Amino acid sequence: MNYLSMAFYFAASGLLVAFAFTNKTGFLIAGVVSLAVAIVLGKLAKKNKSN
Repeated sequence: MNYLSMAFYFAASGLLVAFAFTNKTGFLIAGVVSLAVAIVLGKLAKKNKSN
């Protein structure tokens, strides 16, 4: 796993925890988008590593 993907996972977890405490949908949307970006980056890094 590359460091950029890990950073997005960390940001996603922070945003989702912020959503849990504040119940503001902005945090939820940003957390889900950040998690999706982390997953895509992780899959791309894994694909490039196998080639």
